[in-house]
Amino acid sequence: MMKTTLTFLRLLILLIGVSSFPSGPAVAQSKQELRALYDSLRIDTRSFDGIKERWVIVDPIIVREVFTQLKRRASTALAADSILKLIDNAEQLVAATSGSEVQITSRKRYYDDEVELLEFEAQDKRLGSIRDYVLILDALGYETYTLVKSMRYKDRFDATQGKRYDIYLSPLYSSIMLWSTSPTFEWWRISLIGRLGNDYINLPFWFRSSVVAALELLYLDDVTVTDRNYNKFSITAGAEVGNNFSIPNQNEHSANSILKKRNLQGSGENFFLRGTWTPEKRLNLLSNNPTERLELTFEGSLAINEKTEYSKDVDTFYSVRNSILLMAQLKNVGLLHFGAGLAWHDVHRITRILRGTAYPGRVEPVRNNFLPFLEFGLSQDGKLLQFDITASINHNIDDGYGYLGVRSKLILSNKVGLDFRYYKAYRPSRLPAWQYESYILPSVIIRINF
Repeated sequence: MMKTTLTFLRLLILLIGVSSFPSGPAVAQSKQELRALYDSLRIDTRSFDGIKERWVIVDPIIVREVFTQLKRRASTALAADSILKLIDNAEQLVAATSGSEVQITSRKRYYDDEVELLEFEAQDKRLGSIRDYVLILDALGYETYTLVKSMRYKDRFDATQGKRYDIYLSPLYSSIMLWSTSPTFEWWRISLIGRLGNDYINLPFWFRSSVVAALELLYLDDVTVTDRNYNKFSITAGAEVGNNFSIPNQNEHSANSILKKRNLQGSGENFFLRGTWTPEKRLNLLSNNPTERLELTFEGSLAINEKTEYSKDVDTFYSVRNSILLMAQLKNVGLLHFGAGLAWHDVHRITRILRGTAYPGRVEPVRNNFLPFLEFGLSQDGKLLQFDITASINHNIDDGYGYLGVRSKLILSNKVGLDFRYYKAYRPSRLPAWQYESYILPSVIIRINF
């Protein structure tokens, strides 16, 4: 500790001395001593060079900006010798080709996100290099150094989330991106969202008898996280509207739940609000790599008005008017993810026959349904194949039944895919009249993005 302190003091004295004199042999000698002292303080990670992350910069505008900064700072930079040699080898080539023939390979430091190496090449010829984060930052200046760092994630981000045009279409869930910022270190996006059903209250697809239409504001604070589903937070607000459409040839005795008659009806309009927040994105609770992230979700649908007239086909019917969801998920545990939470919704039994009031009356008292749930799954986000398979179980505390479910999503090249969901009740003898023993929901996915 004492040796490190003395070395640091000597380094500080030399820095003051170098900055006090503009030129001369004494300054050159001080720079050499300063470099030697700094080298003695560095952490040697050369044994990890083979696994350190690298990225290549080929954008001629950025290449020219790097060389401009190197020329401006060459005379005073700590790595002056390396920079002057590099300029001698590459200046004419950069000027003649406007930087299009030169590429810069950058390497990330092992123990943090800083750049420790810049290698300059042209036509398979090595032009020179600058090593060490401090020397690179000193040679480029903060703004140009930040620009070089940003290229680390640009290609990966563009391949996953960084789309200027993104449409996701499915009967179960659809999203149309309306606006986004150009990604730097952060990213904002606004999308139009549509959804049928609510899986967490055991009413998927049209069996919820409502459709959600909302706007989503999404903020991504770190574009180095290439998970397509990652965001720091998102806020979705809009309306959930009762939708009592039907399909021909309904058969409530069919084994295919798509053709079963619905026992729930929409009875009004709701205010819909959903929020997600990721407090931690680099955890290592269950795996060795700090890639796990914790995501918290709140969702609520609150009734704001009720219909005064209903179809004459039925005198009484059931309707869900309000619902709430609280959920915590641990994602990116290798290929695994886990979730747990609590859902709640009410159920009203309504008659369309007026009973001395201006609104349809209630046949039964309102019932509350509390549904704690657990889920776990397997997912992968590859270039050719993206899949997500999740198994879940929930339990209705009030009535003593529940559902086992499987949600599976398979997408090829982020373009076309299949969403398949299956839910099967356990203790089916306790099911209420408005729910079925099983739900089977296949759905095609079409995605357009660039």
